[in-house]
Amino acid sequence: MNTVERAPAFIAAEAGYDVWLGNIRGNKHSRAHVSLDPDGHDGAFWQYSFAENGLIDVKSMIEYVKMETGVDKIAYVGHSMGTTMMYYLAVKDPDFVKDSVSIAI
Repeated sequence: MNTVERAPAFIAAEAGYDVWLGNIRGNKHSRAHVSLDPDGHDGAFWQYSFAENGLIDVKSMIEYVKMETGVDKIAYVGHSMGTTMMYYLAVKDPDFVKDSVSIAI
């Protein structure tokens, strides 16, 4: 599924859509967090759950994409945990999702 011919993100980009791939805390690509130090002695960087991923990380990604692109609403496509995080955000902050997301898949 990750080949250029089959991966949905590549197919959408090839069709002319602006594709942004999100990244949440807890992996090797997320060590440049703006306020939490992954090597900090308090361990705060690693103290999170999917709830914080939805309320903080996904919300921040959406806000960032909107700011960079100048669009009012984005289309969100999630898979597995990405879907769960969007569901959580939609339940906990429905006004934000209504104002920022045109469709969530």
